[in-house]
Amino acid sequence: MERNSIIQWLLVLIGLPAIALLLQKLRQEDLKRKALLINLENNNQKYLFNSGQTDESTDQKVVMETSIENLKMAAEFVTQISEGNYAVEWPGLNAANQPLNEHNLVGRLIGMREQMKKVKLEDERRLWATEGLTRFSEIIRNYQHNLTDLSHQVLAFLVKYVQSQQGSLFILQKEEQETYLTLAACFAFDRKKFLEKRIAIGQGLVGQTYLEGQTLQLTEIPQGYTHITSGLGESTPSYLVIVPMKYNDQVQAILEIAAYRQFAAHEITFLEKAGEFVASAIANAQTSEKTRLLLDQYQIQTEQLRAQEEELRQNMEELEATQEEMRRKEQELEERLAQASIQHTK
Repeated sequence: MERNSIIQWLLVLIGLPAIALLLQKLRQEDLKRKALLINLENNNQKYLFNSGQTDESTDQKVVMETSIENLKMAAEFVTQISEGNYAVEWPGLNAANQPLNEHNLVGRLIGMREQMKKVKLEDERRLWATEGLTRFSEIIRNYQHNLTDLSHQVLAFLVKYVQSQQGSLFILQKEEQETYLTLAACFAFDRKKFLEKRIAIGQGLVGQTYLEGQTLQLTEIPQGYTHITSGLGESTPSYLVIVPMKYNDQVQAILEIAAYRQFAAHEITFLEKAGEFVASAIANAQTSEKTRLLLDQYQIQTEQLRAQEEELRQNMEELEATQEEMRRKEQELEERLAQASIQHTK
């Protein structure tokens, strides 16, 4: 019994340090596991997604599921963008935690989405402008020989293409003593009541835009300046743009468009580019018109000269006939006088 007691005490003395060592080992392993989970959670927030919650979870299942879920959402986010869905959002991202995710994976994905959305928007705007100018050029080719038809067609197309409500086109006219702008076309409003058909240089917004040669945009239009007439009644538009149409840096026409919304920068650029086409066509049409008038005048003058030449020829023939008749009568008279002289001598 004494030996058994001694052995038991020896086992206790030996077992207690072993148990203590084991417990310490388990505690250290638990601390390492918790530190690893905390580190994983911190890295998950730093490099993947930070929800803004400051609690550091040490639940292995929660941390692993969160990491896996974030990776799944990242894969789905990339898939949606690759399919052209630039409206996709990251679940849980809001205004509060957005600053915390500027430099991690979510922030990079959001930046990539915005960049691709911007590129797509620029491509769409470029395609819109290119298609519009192509169709616009076709209209000009079809109506370039008739200034009146050209004015109405290009104005109607521009007003519809920029989805506005009304517009007018003024063309520069030059006379010997005066230069002015005349209304060549209007669209979607009562021009007799609300528009003047002739504007002096420097008069009003249109005349001033001609002098300055720069596009004018107004977001506050004076009440009664212009009206839009529809089935809903009459109202004053909230936006007005006046574009000088230039050819060789010379203003050939003024485009005025009114709408209920403000145009974007690419729409203004489109109108200015289209204005170059219109100004060139108007200049050519006016030159052709002047040439045609000169040719008509030349033909009239040529016909008049021909008529005068014919009349002169006829007069010359009549004069020659008269002179011939006078010579004949003079000869007859001389013969009679000679016979009379002979008879008198006898």
